[in-house]
This record gives sequence, structure tokens and C-alpha cells, in this order.
Amino acid sequence: MLVSSTNEFQAFMFEQLHFLPEMNGNYTCYSDREHPESGYCCIYCREGCYQLGIADYTIPEDFSVSFRNPARQLRFGVMLSGKTHFKLYQKDAASFTPSSFIVLEENIKGQQAWRAGDHFHGLELTVSADFIENVLYPVFPDCVSLSAFEANYTYKMLPTGVINLLNQMHFLHEKDALTPLYLEGLILQCLALLAEEFEENSSHVIAPKSVPAGTLPATSVRTAINKAGQQHIPHGKVMHTIKVSDTRTITLSTADLSAVHLAHDILTEKYKNPPTVHELSEQVSLSMQKLNYAFLHEYDTTISDYIISLKMEYGAKLLSETLLGIDEIALQCGYHYPANFIRMFKKYYGVTPLQFRKFITR
Repeated sequence: MLVSSTNEFQAFMFEQLHFLPEMNGNYTCYSDREHPESGYCCIYCREGCYQLGIADYTIPEDFSVSFRNPARQLRFGVMLSGKTHFKLYQKDAASFTPSSFIVLEENIKGQQAWRAGDHFHGLELTVSADFIENVLYPVFPDCVSLSAFEANYTYKMLPTGVINLLNQMHFLHEKDALTPLYLEGLILQCLALLAEEFEENSSHVIAPKSVPAGTLPATSVRTAINKAGQQHIPHGKVMHTIKVSDTRTITLSTADLSAVHLAHDILTEKYKNPPTVHELSEQVSLSMQKLNYAFLHEYDTTISDYIISLKMEYGAKLLSETLLGIDEIALQCGYHYPANFIRMFKKYYGVTPLQFRKFITR
């Protein structure tokens, strides 16, 4: 089966899921009425401009599709559970697992496969490049620049502010209060935050190598880079000099950068009980000062914020996929005091863990 547009892709998906459409106020809900346990996919759409999809469904049987979509569009969102397998033209096979993500699609082509029993849950927003460049740019010239993205490369990260806005969309949808005006306002805020992320270092945005996407926390799409259990590959030319202040810089060698990437791997693996910065600096043989500055430079987030983001995303996964109590989830995320977990979760997602679970499982 070959599809050549987003609409054809969705039509094929819904056919495999045995989903039929039903208008429900401001959105269209696709589901299998005879088997409601199969889940749903709700679509909000302003034709030719943007589309929001909120979905929670289970794959009934194995299927795959080939695609060749000439459209140019910015797609981003949060995938809470599920895994797809895909291969883009002239690139290695890869898989997509729970994370936040953003990708600029342009004449994308390849194959994608799903496995029976896989459960998918998340929210995805697709914005047409034509809408951004021909509708928004004339009015908002500081809108996010699509030239900052490598085409057809999935960055597994989003600014925390954008994730919060996506959570608001989900919250309003659950309350049946996501009107076209609310939705467009939230989309514009998302694009404004993305533009802000690129504004400071727009000259440093360099196309990454074409490697399979891995998993990173919800940080910035400005300088961080994805991993897939492979050696870190920088965005292009490595910037070896970091400006610390107007009168001071720090120079990083290739060995220093390798140490920072190793530190990143250690934190990713041991985020529930992470080493202190002092312990980490000793493990990677890099001074604490250089490690802190270099980590911020490479991943556009501090070491502590990176650890928090991993804990929060794991907490969100447990809340959506298990029936564990908040105390147990807090403990599994590395918090011995549930109150600290609850406070940080609300700061990160904008809602308490219980509110999050209620919205997700409703």
C-alpha cells in the first residue's frame, strides 16, 4: 500500500483500526463503535493550516504502509506510550518510542510498520509550512524559522513550555472546551516559544547527521541532539569555545566533548539515583566547572534539569500505563518524599500527578 498525503495516511490507519468518523462539536472522533475498547483518535483541523490529533488506541493486527508525501509541514507532540518501526528513504531503519518530539517533514518517503497489541497514546500537532510562511510570517516576522530544522529528522525533545501548552490542549479537550479560538491561540503560543528557543543562537543551528532518533528529555530543539544507543553525533562542526562571560571563555577539546557525552549517557541510565556532579566529574575525568558549562552548551539544559526531565517523563509514563499509587511512582522516580515529586511534577507539566492520570485515563 502506497499513500501520498497526510489524509491518505490517516485514512489507511483508520481502515486498519476499523475506525469510523463521528462529528463531535469542534472535532471528529474516529473509533470502532462495535469495539470501543480498541480506543479512539480525535482530530481537530483547520484545513490547509494545522491539525491536532489526540489518540489512545491498540493495534488489532500487524500492518505496514509505504508513504511518499510531498507536503512540507512541522509536526510535534508527545508520545506517552507505543512504538512504531519505520525506515526513511536512504536512511537506516529506526523505531519511535515514548518521548516528546519535533520534525520538519519535507517530501518524506519510506515505510512504517505496526505490531498487533501495541498500545499508542499521545498528542500530535501538524502545522503546514505554507501557513507558517505565508500566513503568519507577514504578520509575525519573528515566527519560528523552518530553516532552523534539518528536514525529515526527528528531534526527540521539546521545550517544557511547549509541552505545557500541549497538555493544556489535552486538558481542554477532556473538558470538551477546546474551541477553535482556544486551539489557534495555543498553537500560536507554541510557535512563539519555538521561535524564542531559536532566537538567541539561530546562527548556531547546524543540520545534524542522519541517524536514527533516540530518547532525550523535553529540553530545547536548539542545540541538543538525539541518540539511539549509538555514539553521540554532533550537529555538524563542533563549537570548541564556550563564552562564559564578556571576558572569559572555556575551550573544549574533542576528548572533553566525549567526556560530556559519556556523562549524558551515565545520567540517562542512572537518573533514578544519579551521581552528584562531583562524582560524575570524577567518573568522566572532567572538572566540575567544565562539565557543567559543556553539558549546558551541548544539550541546552543543566545537569539537574536534565535529570528532572527524565524523572518527570518516567513518572508520566507510570501514571498513564500503570495503576501504581503516587507514593510508589514517586519512589520509582527517585523521590523518597512524595510531596517533592508532586510539587516538581506540577511545575513541569502544569497539573498534579492525579490530575494528569485523570486526564490521560478518562
